[in-house]
Amino acid sequence: MESPSPLIVLPNEVQWQRTMSNIDAFMKKLRISQELRDTHKDIVYFVTSNTSIFRHPARHRCRALFEAIERVFHGDLDRFTTTVNDVLQAITELRGKDIPQLPVCCSEGTFREVTLSRYQVLGLVGAMFFGCLPSQPCPESRPDCDFSFIREEDVEKSCCLLSYFRSITDSTEVISARKEYIRISRGAPSMPENVTGCSKLCDVVICDNGGVEDAHGLLQADFANRYIGGGVLEGGNVQEEIRFAICPELIVTMLLCEVMDDREAIRVDGATRFSNYTGYGYSFKWAGEYDDPTPLGRDSIRDVSLFCVDALPSPGVEQFSGKLIERELRKFYCGVCKYPSEEGNGSLRGIAIGNWGCGVFGGDPQLKFVIQWAATSLAGRPTVQYYRYGEKRLELLEEFIETMRSAEVRLDKFLEMMKSSRILPVNNGESVELSREDVANSLNLPAMYKASYK
Repeated sequence: MESPSPLIVLPNEVQWQRTMSNIDAFMKKLRISQELRDTHKDIVYFVTSNTSIFRHPARHRCRALFEAIERVFHGDLDRFTTTVNDVLQAITELRGKDIPQLPVCCSEGTFREVTLSRYQVLGLVGAMFFGCLPSQPCPESRPDCDFSFIREEDVEKSCCLLSYFRSITDSTEVISARKEYIRISRGAPSMPENVTGCSKLCDVVICDNGGVEDAHGLLQADFANRYIGGGVLEGGNVQEEIRFAICPELIVTMLLCEVMDDREAIRVDGATRFSNYTGYGYSFKWAGEYDDPTPLGRDSIRDVSLFCVDALPSPGVEQFSGKLIERELRKFYCGVCKYPSEEGNGSLRGIAIGNWGCGVFGGDPQLKFVIQWAATSLAGRPTVQYYRYGEKRLELLEEFIETMRSAEVRLDKFLEMMKSSRILPVNNGESVELSREDVANSLNLPAMYKASYK
């Protein structure tokens, strides 16, 4: 049986009084400010004097934040003042709340779950952004929630955060935020021991336009870091970091969730999108506000779900070994299997995925597709919607899928083919380097698919 979850550390009474005093002083200065430059000075005073968690106060001059204010609010100081006031109000309403963390699921077959109102999430993300929270226990086991780099260096992500604050504090949206919820779950489900011969591989739809975040109505993939959120607060701009930037409510998971174990995944329901963007990596740019059409679903939670799974970093040629294939298969299954929150939903929804762990992590996209397809089929999902993102090594993907279909390969045989891939030989405890052709020949896959490895 899992032990009770510890609570997020909120300011104690003395810290709350200091925070309230600083907020009051900050708002009084805002009300009488006539120029945006004066407002900037007040923000610096508030942020740097409000908390002790800033380790390098001299650096936190909010340069990027100031530019973002100009871009998002177009010089409308009244609107900015109102937005900040509303965010600070949400922060102060956290006082006296018990907000549980989501530590690692210690035993197989267990799940943990926390449901927060979107208004509470606004308060927590705002408190993180403005530096109002004390340090949390066991910092080595959780992501770093310091926003100093965002405020000082990252203009585009500062724009994303301000766009979120501006949109969610709109008079109608803030009323909805008190009545709507976000659910964060983490699970360590048991994988099925046996697969019957009648189990089919699920359908696959290949997409060459758009991205996973565009797949409305499907369970969407977050190709996560084991420390959820990855480098979103530290300059990272790849798949997970971009998703967290355009959907800032996801950032609350960095406060709640410890580092992921190999046998678990994280699920987030109800975190919507607030920003458009262009580019990827160094070319990432905020491109204005996004009006998310996602409807309200069961339990007053928006009908958008994200599963977060971390791939093995820099696996090299050993990713083709049975041991690492088994690890990735189990990890992905943990993300896409049926969670307790899906009970009573009728049929399971399909999933939207892409090149999991194939960018900076160095995974092979062909192998990763096979693993994702197998795990999704094993979980009983009806459909994989696969976003290829221009990956040249997946040009033969449709042919491979058709080969599997024509041969009427069932799930049990497909899994057997994957797992029969030989364990890579070792020499004096170290892996032997094999060529891509050697690796291809070690895989029990159709010759057509192997050909693309050469």
